[in-house]
Amino acid sequence: MRRAISRDTIDATIVYMEGHLQEKITRDQLASLAGLTPEHYSRVFKKYTGRSPFEYMMGLRVERALELLQRSPIKIKEVARRVGIDDPYYFSRMFKRLTGAPPSDRKVKQAIGQTR
Repeated sequence: MRRAISRDTIDATIVYMEGHLQEKITRDQLASLAGLTPEHYSRVFKKYTGRSPFEYMMGLRVERALELLQRSPIKIKEVARRVGIDDPYYFSRMFKRLTGAPPSDRKVKQAIGQTR
């Protein structure tokens, strides 16, 4: 018989993600924190959030990157590193896929400034 997985279990892994954005985090690590197999963790995570753990983590990383781009003139390579992505080209592709614009786009930076 399977034990019921609470929303709190998934929320605890989300809090972990938020606190460790700059680190490489695997699904296996998150599943272990939740006390689940990786496959079961992914299913439960998607049930509660609507996204896979990977998609959710990338969303958190892009949100943090947007904050960094707005608040400081650091290079994209450094922004990528600070959100846990070593490859700035991969970071730029993911950023554009999730926001619709590359991180170097001044309109993105201006739009961010206007919404806060």
